[in-house]
Amino acid sequence: KLLDACRLTLQGKQVYGLKISMMGLLKAIRMVCVNDNNKTQLLENGVLAVLLESLEKRPEADKRELCVGALLELSFDPKALQTLQDLEKHGRLRCLEAIVRDPEAESDLKRSVRDLKFMIAGQRSPNSKPARAEKHVMVTYSWSQKELVKKLCSDLRGQGVEVWRDEDGSSIVPPMESSTADRMAEAIEAASIVVVCVSRDYKDSANCRMEAKYAKALEAQGFLKIVYLMMEEDFTTTSARPIGGWLRLYMEDSMWYQAWQEELVEQSVTKIVSVIQSADQGQAVTAPDDPGCQEVSAQALDSLPEEMREWLWGHGIEGLAKEFSEHEVTDLSMVKEMTDRDVDDLCPVIGRRIKLRKAVQGLRDLTPKPSRKQRSQTLNPKPGTLNPKPGIQPTPQTMALNLQMLTWGPRA
Repeated sequence: KLLDACRLTLQGKQVYGLKISMMGLLKAIRMVCVNDNNKTQLLENGVLAVLLESLEKRPEADKRELCVGALLELSFDPKALQTLQDLEKHGRLRCLEAIVRDPEAESDLKRSVRDLKFMIAGQRSPNSKPARAEKHVMVTYSWSQKELVKKLCSDLRGQGVEVWRDEDGSSIVPPMESSTADRMAEAIEAASIVVVCVSRDYKDSANCRMEAKYAKALEAQGFLKIVYLMMEEDFTTTSARPIGGWLRLYMEDSMWYQAWQEELVEQSVTKIVSVIQSADQGQAVTAPDDPGCQEVSAQALDSLPEEMREWLWGHGIEGLAKEFSEHEVTDLSMVKEMTDRDVDDLCPVIGRRIKLRKAVQGLRDLTPKPSRKQRSQTLNPKPGTLNPKPGIQPTPQTMALNLQMLTWGPRA
């Protein structure tokens, strides 16, 4: 209905007898498309055509900014990105070039268009990242957290760390200025560590998501390490309403540090420096004993039977040894009986929870299925069977009937 109203408004027609503002409709689209679950429905109902048609009519600056922002959000969907790339090949995105060439267009709007074109171009190939002798720490954040981030960067520099922030730059890469996407990519490529400052505004920002996506791609190739800082106490992986959506998927079960107060920022600086030193020496970076950080406990692993330890290591979930010990699940036969609810209670971290569910299901699949004869005996128990279905306690009536059957004996 939202997109139908947009089409009617673009044609100059009324919607249900009312004249509706196109500005309001575009604001609604811009807000709705932030949620990844809404992107599919919007795409199926032709949202790209509506946004591009609106841009081609050369609307006011505010409307153009909403259209470009919505297109940038949608470009994170693989199908939408492929469609935009096809349109670019056939020269059907000239409306974007017109904005870049427009001398009256605001710099923020042009920057958003460049970011969108950066996404359409496929960003840069992680495999083509240039080798650099010098490295810095790149900080990606939402401007709502600027003051804490400025202190973070200042404290890191005080420890002798070369830091890149969009407004300051570093001795290796200049500040962001106007060439947003390319400069951002260059800053990430020159980083040994990328610090992601997690907040609600960061999660809702298309630009922040673009930076995190590129950093995640380079981390997957082994070019850098991502460290996460929690900038809001009530927005973490362990809060009452934990981080969700794309950002939670990116984080998986990664370590994170508290940074929602100046005192915590100072503590995080020390730990980030330790991570940098470990990375420089080629050592594996292990999670510290902080709230929200997971670590493999050798003591917890040693407390489990050898069969259980091998099963955990084999599925890459040895970090859950402590949780298994605390829940007194110390045998594979007990693991087989775990329900999805049990898995959720044992492991609140989404990334490891998915791994654990797959491992438990694999363990169940290895259990031999009963033969037809065994199933028949279970469904039609012989007289005298007190508990025909293992694991299910019989009712008092069933018990009484079974006891009576035991006293009948053979027929004459």
